[in-house]
Amino acid sequence: MNRLLTLPSVTLALSLVTTAANAGTFPIWGEEAAARGYELPRTYGLTLSAMDIDQPLVIDEIRLTDPNGILEQLVAVEGDRADQESQTYTLRGDMWLFPFLNLYALVGYTEGTSEAMVDPFVGGQPVTEESVLFPLDFNGTTYGGGLTLAYGIGNWWAALDSNYTFTDLNIIDGEIEAFTSSPRLGYRWPMGVHEYRLWVGAMYQDVEQTFEGKLSNLGLGGGLSELLQTIAPDGRFIVQQHLVSPWNTLVGAMYVYDRHWEFILEGGFGDRDSIFFSTGYRF
Repeated sequence: MNRLLTLPSVTLALSLVTTAANAGTFPIWGEEAAARGYELPRTYGLTLSAMDIDQPLVIDEIRLTDPNGILEQLVAVEGDRADQESQTYTLRGDMWLFPFLNLYALVGYTEGTSEAMVDPFVGGQPVTEESVLFPLDFNGTTYGGGLTLAYGIGNWWAALDSNYTFTDLNIIDGEIEAFTSSPRLGYRWPMGVHEYRLWVGAMYQDVEQTFEGKLSNLGLGGGLSELLQTIAPDGRFIVQQHLVSPWNTLVGAMYVYDRHWEFILEGGFGDRDSIFFSTGYRF
């Protein structure tokens, strides 16, 4: 039987977390690490972030289908490259389970567009003299989780952040899955209640790039949308594509105030351009 969370149960959970934080229950082995001279961040954190990504994609296949198989027999759409731009806004909660291991969960919102110029054919004959726009405008809820492994010697530090996310997009059936991993190497400058950090790194992304949904959700140009609606009103599309490169280079900076507030700005360049900003509070 499903049970709704009540106010007393939520209050109790918050009280237990606060008590654990005050008692120093986490991170495990934190006292031993501090005794050896390691300066540890506060255990728990909440972070608001925004990220913009612009990247090229290689189109593997564009297939149109309908229950009667008419579109597959009559219509072909050819394209070789697409450009995708997306924005993701997230709220992340995290905790240091060990001095070297941070666990987190996130929820947020993603929106963006993937555009390609394609050549449509009906019965083997081109429909238009010029290529037409094949747009995929999407938005949806993003959620997932991940972990960060960290190690430091003096003011030098290294970290490996990895996460797995799901995005439920409005134009497709099912969810988009993504795995992201980012190694970073940096240096920190503690100055009383202030601290500055700079780093370089890289981002690896493995994103499921199969979009499947209703043709009626697309705004196809060149009169193609009207033509396909006439041929098969219940037509569907399947687009398979992959990243030109899964890697890009990262350069970032962080400002920490009073060991509570953290502000991060990070840029990525290469085959994928990205910009990331976050504001976090640790307690």
